[in-house]
Amino acid sequence: MDDHSPARVVVGHPGPEEEHGRGMSLVATLARAWGRRGTCTWCTVGTQALNSYEVGVR
Repeated sequence: MDDHSPARVVVGHPGPEEEHGRGMSLVATLARAWGRRGTCTWCTVGTQALNSYEVGVR
């Protein structure tokens, strides 16, 4: 991902009523690995589907 913004990306902690700020939290949760190169964020995701137990859905 690269949004061409000069700001570094951060994992946000938005409140339940916030409409923005969850993108990097999703990447950090779902990716096997992720990191930043300048303002570009990369991630590695698996190809095997996770069941609901593995992602904490009950």
